[in-house]
Amino acid sequence: MPTKPNENIIPDYGENPKLSELLASYSSLIDEAVNFGSQVLVWAFEKLHKGDHHIAVFSFYRRSLELLDTISILIRNSCVSPSRVMLRSLFEVMLSLEYMTQCDLEHRARDYILCLKHKELDYLRKFLKGDPLRSEYLNKYKNDNLLKNVTIPDYPNIEEAIKAKERLINSEFYSDSETSYQAIRQKRGGKNPKWWFNLHDGPSDICDLATKMGRPAQYEVMYRNWAGYAHGTGGMDEQVEIVKKNEIAIPQLRLPEGAEFIAFIAISYGLMIIKTMIQEYATEKMKEFSQWYKAEIQAGYMDLKTKRIIVK
Repeated sequence: MPTKPNENIIPDYGENPKLSELLASYSSLIDEAVNFGSQVLVWAFEKLHKGDHHIAVFSFYRRSLELLDTISILIRNSCVSPSRVMLRSLFEVMLSLEYMTQCDLEHRARDYILCLKHKELDYLRKFLKGDPLRSEYLNKYKNDNLLKNVTIPDYPNIEEAIKAKERLINSEFYSDSETSYQAIRQKRGGKNPKWWFNLHDGPSDICDLATKMGRPAQYEVMYRNWAGYAHGTGGMDEQVEIVKKNEIAIPQLRLPEGAEFIAFIAISYGLMIIKTMIQEYATEKMKEFSQWYKAEIQAGYMDLKTKRIIVK
């Protein structure tokens, strides 16, 4: 028989329809942004210019829609704290998209693709017999307490796959990016660039990128402050409450507090990302974007600034 949850830890909000309705209204606003964003994809494809660098833009855009969609599902189910991890990722995606489309799109997008192909190449080398990376890979499995008995499958046609990646990396299209990539490797003593935007004297890290994009405070709140939660190394403040001497309390799961803030920031990022795509690929649709915002988003979006869920 399935285990019945401890309602003090996992509450049943079925008895609080007003709360469920409020969370659903927040989630629906995000859903609306995702739905409109999916239509923007159609506009962008219709106006798509030639060039492989556009793949990078579409990759970031698709990922942003997926993250927004996930945040919506989490908020609707009162999983507000876990949604921070998704919002943190969305912040990174937005920064990358902003930086990539800020100027010199073709070269910055190719910098991203080039760095991605290098990572893929390093991964493939782990399946090539005789390659030093394979020896390191096997050793890690050997010393892993869970996966040590897992058989690593052979990668079919591994030599051909590696050569294909190398041909792309060494092609004329990516020569400028590859030159910058190798220059950074030399400065770092053979280590790969940490971030794709490091190429061509770009930002040094996420903090530097956020500052250059005019978002330093957002970095502090949405990235630095939530790092512990994202990596599982955060403090005890939201996990265990010290009530008084020799007495602690365990907060319940699915706490709805803070849902307004998460929804507000998520929609803000979604609007920025959607607007970026329209400006890049379908500028004639900006009027339609403005009309949609006023009709479907504005009222609820502004309302998020004043509403607060308080759990007693």
